[in-house]
Amino acid sequence: MFFSSESMRWIKWLAFCLGFGFLPIFLISWGIEQNWQRTSKSEAQKLSEIVVRQLENIRKAGSDERFFLRMIQSFGKTFDNAKSKIPEFLKQIEKQYPGLFEFYFTDHEGNLIEELSHKVPSKFVIKKLHPVLSTFRNGPDYKMSSGQRKVLEAFIGETITLEDLNDALREKSRLHSVSSGLRHNYFFSQSYTNFFMMVHVNVGAVQPVFCIKRLLGRLNKPFSQIDFGVHIYGESFSKRIGNHDEEAFLKKCLYNYERSTRDVFITEKYIVAILLGEGKQRIWAFQRIPDVLNPMRFKTIERFLLAIAFIFLCTISFRYIVPEKTPWLSIRQKLLILLSFAAGLPLLILMVVGQEYLWEKDRSLREETFSKMENNLRGIDNKFMLYLRNLSEIVNRIVKNSGNPDGTFNRESFSQIYGYYDKKYQIPTPMILSRDGTLIHSRVAEKEKILQQLGEKMLEKYNLSRGISDTVPKKEKVRMDDLFSKDKSLNDLYTYMLKRLGSIEKMNFFGKMDRLLLLNVISGADNGANFMFFFFWTPQKAAFDYIKKVSTGGNLFSVFPNDSYFCFPASCEVRPWVNDFTKRVQIRDKFTSEQLPVNGIDYLVAGIPAKELAKYILIQKIPASKIVGIIRKLRNNLILLGVFCLLFSLMSGGVIARQFLTPIQHLASGVAAVDKRNFEHRVPPLDNDELGKLSRTFNLMIVGLEEMSVAQNVQTNLFPSGILETPKWKVFGHSKSASEIGGDYLDYFSLSDGRVLVVVGDVSGHGVPAALIMAMAKATVNNEILHNPAPSVVLQRLSELIFKTMHRKRFMTFFYLLTNAETGEITFSNAGHCQPVLLRKDGTWQEIGVAGFPLGVRKARAYKEENVTLEKGDRLYLFTDGFPETLSPSKDVLGYPELINWLTQTSNMGIEESCNCLFRKIGDFRGSFPQDDDNTMIVVEYSGE
Repeated sequence: MFFSSESMRWIKWLAFCLGFGFLPIFLISWGIEQNWQRTSKSEAQKLSEIVVRQLENIRKAGSDERFFLRMIQSFGKTFDNAKSKIPEFLKQIEKQYPGLFEFYFTDHEGNLIEELSHKVPSKFVIKKLHPVLSTFRNGPDYKMSSGQRKVLEAFIGETITLEDLNDALREKSRLHSVSSGLRHNYFFSQSYTNFFMMVHVNVGAVQPVFCIKRLLGRLNKPFSQIDFGVHIYGESFSKRIGNHDEEAFLKKCLYNYERSTRDVFITEKYIVAILLGEGKQRIWAFQRIPDVLNPMRFKTIERFLLAIAFIFLCTISFRYIVPEKTPWLSIRQKLLILLSFAAGLPLLILMVVGQEYLWEKDRSLREETFSKMENNLRGIDNKFMLYLRNLSEIVNRIVKNSGNPDGTFNRESFSQIYGYYDKKYQIPTPMILSRDGTLIHSRVAEKEKILQQLGEKMLEKYNLSRGISDTVPKKEKVRMDDLFSKDKSLNDLYTYMLKRLGSIEKMNFFGKMDRLLLLNVISGADNGANFMFFFFWTPQKAAFDYIKKVSTGGNLFSVFPNDSYFCFPASCEVRPWVNDFTKRVQIRDKFTSEQLPVNGIDYLVAGIPAKELAKYILIQKIPASKIVGIIRKLRNNLILLGVFCLLFSLMSGGVIARQFLTPIQHLASGVAAVDKRNFEHRVPPLDNDELGKLSRTFNLMIVGLEEMSVAQNVQTNLFPSGILETPKWKVFGHSKSASEIGGDYLDYFSLSDGRVLVVVGDVSGHGVPAALIMAMAKATVNNEILHNPAPSVVLQRLSELIFKTMHRKRFMTFFYLLTNAETGEITFSNAGHCQPVLLRKDGTWQEIGVAGFPLGVRKARAYKEENVTLEKGDRLYLFTDGFPETLSPSKDVLGYPELINWLTQTSNMGIEESCNCLFRKIGDFRGSFPQDDDNTMIVVEYSGE
């Protein structure tokens, strides 16, 4: 046998421990750790969102305007509470921030307090400036005189506008950006109890990262779990944080930030969030993930407990499997254990894999939903241009239907068609200009009437391009001919506008005010333009009308920051989450998505800064319950599937067990009869299945017992008898089977050229199949040596034959030895057999040959040949594993050391006597313990010179 009974018990125990212990425990451990990893990722993701929010707040708070405003307001409160110490405080501020602030103090009458103020253009300017600033903040209807405007321009800058200044002065918590041509960049004024203070902030006096670094310096604390910093792109990283690994990881993240779309980097230990600041500033946060948020910290404890459970299971199973007298288990109990494992293991795998699937499905559904939301929002943004094209067709229809066939303007027709479309599409009131310069229809603001003069020039240019001289008399008004002839930009503007008649174009008019403008004309009989129509919208209003048109339901929000009029729906203005999310989209300036609780309900919220919709922020929300419902449905389906599989397994197991147990009981009674040598007993006919075939085979077995003796005789005839002697070699062997037909094979004989061939093998199993394989092996060897007796060739041919014949159901270990007829050299190959022992005449010994694969295990296998030279008197002992694995009554194994000791003790005897002595010794060692394996021994001695 290839494995002894004790070895098989150990193998069974190991298989049980692996199959019933290690595999389930491994799956449980893997499932727990996968769940912990998901929890850890979820906690890290939540923490990263908090870190990003902190960065967003830092960026807002660290802007120049906000930071300097807080500083100035703090200075103002300090000055107001300690007027006598203002000079001392001013010196400290100048020393700490040289050139950054310029302070101007006046009393409440506007008189300059020179000892507290910087140098001014003149006291008269300050005297005039005080009432302007004090009065102007009282309301938007304040009218400035030209003198007051010049005062403001001298002190604040020429680029100031009335609207911006009004907003700045009415809002005390705001700095006003002044002319970039001046040294200072911000201006602030406020009245206090004892004085009126004005401040210039000269931003150029400090570094660009001054504000953000000062703010971050206050946030960074020793031994904190989070560090903040700012990095200037293109400069070397100089910040020192934590240890070398943390610093290296931060540098890597800053590098990857510039080359990818990621702004958050998460590992098991760290979170790095990076936000784009002003210019080349990169504001970053390095968050160390606390151990309390990482359930993987229990991994060691979890593995220790599972290891204890595994060891306990292995220990309990050892005492029931490995000892020779194992407890008896009925077939019913074994089937119950097998079915429990067969049903429980798949359910365990289903639970673990199903949980992983649900998590991945949830993640993929969220990503898919956010992707659809992004595509939807971008689609709404991009289709705005299509809306404008459709709107231009409607406006052109108004123009076309407002003219008579002779080219005159039909006011009634215009009012009718304009009223219809205005009610439906909110068409703005046009400015209609006649050929003679008369303004037919307009509600244009006073400051925009420059379009009238521009329109006159365009009408003239339009008619001249068609060869029509404009002879219509014009009304007297300020002409722009000189301006048009000298200003190239204006000429380019009206030339471009004439080329775009009939289409809506975005243009800038009157400073910072954008307009969407459409021009068209009513042509007269001479094909010249008699009337020109100006339709213009603010882009925000056009976008707002478009959004109201395309919006469905209450899940789409559009916000124009800093202007509550342009919010849709109007209720979104009072929804705090909309305002907060809008600010985050503004800061990130890219697609932003997250899950937010709204009125106690979780929503998936996504937003983009629109490109076509005039700086709108588009936001969409979808209830997260849709995804939760899908995941819950999948989880319920998995649970139902698991319950169904369990019930089906139990029901199937019961039916199958009943079908097995009845035939097995009949077969057990038949085996008992055979054990009593009652060969007249017959098993009753069973179903036409494997057990039915087994019963018929069992009935034929008794008839085959007689044939068994015949097979035993055949096997006996396969073995050589007596000693083989040649001029150089002596060989003797003997085999003792553990059963009527054993599995060991030996043979030795001389070839025609004087060489001696010795083979020994061990077939897996016993009985007739083993005898047949032996016969096949003997026939193959005898046939192959006629062609090529080389060991590797013969073993390869024999292995292929056994593989093809037995289909891996049987295999055979084999040792093939071929001696040299003239010298003591031997050539041999080993196919998984025990290594022979070479006992030298001087008493030293060695094992020879490297074991290869047994015969019949693989389809094609090349066997290695080896050579060893024997000296005169050296002996080679070939044996099967039955010798070293023999058990004593106390179940002690003989082992190789004791066997080699026996070989040494019998080395002085003749080879036949030595072999017989070894068999006597093995019998004495075994004593009353039954022989459980075949014993075979061959002794080869080199007797030549």
